[in-house]
Amino acid sequence: MSRCTLIQELVIPGINIAEGIHRVADNADLYLCLLGQFLDKADCADRVAAALADGNRAHAREIAHAIKGIAANMAAGPLAAAAAALDKVLAGDGCAEPVLTEFREALNTTMAGIRAALVPAPLSASGGDGDLGEKLNELARLLGDSDADATTVFREIRGALTGRIHGTALDQLEGMVNTFSFAEALDTLRSIRRQIEGSPA
Repeated sequence: MSRCTLIQELVIPGINIAEGIHRVADNADLYLCLLGQFLDKADCADRVAAALADGNRAHAREIAHAIKGIAANMAAGPLAAAAAALDKVLAGDGCAEPVLTEFREALNTTMAGIRAALVPAPLSASGGDGDLGEKLNELARLLGDSDADATTVFREIRGALTGRIHGTALDQLEGMVNTFSFAEALDTLRSIRRQIEGSPA
């Protein structure tokens, strides 16, 4: 399975993944990074509301305008439309509250969809150390083969690894896997395994 195909198979309500990849020159890796980075914008509706409360309508519009552009680039149609409507209202002196509410709803829906698609799910409660070891072996094999299915396996075990790994190694591994830097990810995984094997369960 190719990297592009793997990313195109993501299902995120309100986002046209194939169109979004096309809008970044068919660079699927870049598009995946853009989705992940967009999660940092989760507080945008609150920031707009705060700017309006401070009487800074111009700053509120800057935020809405920026989200309009980002959402369009991601092919997040409903969010782009809501941001455009908010941008238009803020350009004048009309009441922004109803449109801000619609923007907030669209933003929350988009964020929830991205999180559901990108944030790893933990192993089931019945999974023990043996299951984790098998998954780590599978992940190592996929990384060694530069197989994009490694991203799926990593999502399955990330929750089980949380709390077992010291420092930023797990976050570094996640970044490497999600950007398909498989050789570096394999080296980091080996270091993580040494941590796990040297620590109590």
